[in-house]
Amino acid sequence: IDFMPFNISSADPEKWLELNENAQNQDCLGTANGQAECDDCGVCDGDNQDMDDCGVCFGNNQDMDCNGTCFGEASEDECGICDDNSENDNSTCSGCTDINAENFDENAIFDDSSCEYSDNIFYVPSEYTAIQSAIYYASAGDTVEVGPGIYNENIDFMGKAIILRSQYENGTSIDEFIISGIDSASTVTIENISEGGALMGFTITNGYGQGASFEDFLSMAADEETLDSLLTYVMRAGGISVGNASPYLRDLHITNNTARNVGGGIGLINSNAVIESCRISNNIIPDGEGLGGGGVAINGGHPILIDVTIENNYVGSNMYSLNGGGGILCGFSLGGDILHLDLENVNIIGNTANIGAGIGALSGIITGNH
Repeated sequence: IDFMPFNISSADPEKWLELNENAQNQDCLGTANGQAECDDCGVCDGDNQDMDDCGVCFGNNQDMDCNGTCFGEASEDECGICDDNSENDNSTCSGCTDINAENFDENAIFDDSSCEYSDNIFYVPSEYTAIQSAIYYASAGDTVEVGPGIYNENIDFMGKAIILRSQYENGTSIDEFIISGIDSASTVTIENISEGGALMGFTITNGYGQGASFEDFLSMAADEETLDSLLTYVMRAGGISVGNASPYLRDLHITNNTARNVGGGIGLINSNAVIESCRISNNIIPDGEGLGGGGVAINGGHPILIDVTIENNYVGSNMYSLNGGGGILCGFSLGGDILHLDLENVNIIGNTANIGAGIGALSGIITGNH
């Protein structure tokens, strides 16, 4: 095809240009005098096969609701019911989903906390394969009883004042009842319980307490409200994190846990916990962000330690060499109440930190006897 150059200007405006002249009368397939035409979706000789039932090209019926109505508003809820009423979602398929409950509903998809139990004791692993599953169905005042074994999971009391205990009182060593953390989180978390709750007869290990960089900590420590938020919502202990709760912790071996900043073994925030007959050993806060409390870190509250051994815990250093409380760190008094720690027959042995290898205290009152 030959093209001749031309110019259009105001002096010579009358130029006519004919584009795509179909001199051979070709159809969209390029056939001379052919009959093929583009359909409504722009497909040559497509016969509108790419148009869905709602008249949308290449729509694949995505504009059709679950009742088959184009551009309708009905949708299928989690119970498998198709309608446009959101108020009945889950109502027809919720109930008690615990097979161990007296009112177990085999048709229930969602648990509505209506399960009823005759003894309120939840047995692991005979009834529940995981400790956390038993805690999920338990309520305040209930008991979760655990048989021997290694439970690779992170435990959260879910704000419930339950009793979590092993069967160690029948003479089996607590070394036979192991809760080993698997995620980058505290092995056990007990938070926001107004009163009650207990943890007894376990080895607690392999937990990790999250935290903040040392620079961030220094920048936040000057403001009381910001510091409180940092300690309450960001920093966690490796083995057991207790926040705004005062559980009874007894007959525990808390060992080989790690925390970024505070509480390699146990961290207490605004807690009046009683810790009795426990051994807290070989927990660490690594070099780099180290702050304090290799064994136990306390911020606020009035905890009591009775017949506890705290040994061979380590708090690493940081760029300012501000790391203390290899065994116990008494940190900050929060909310206007002075931190108060009672020690009764507590052995603090062989712990390591730059400041206060045994006990480091930033604030508070410490009383004790041996």
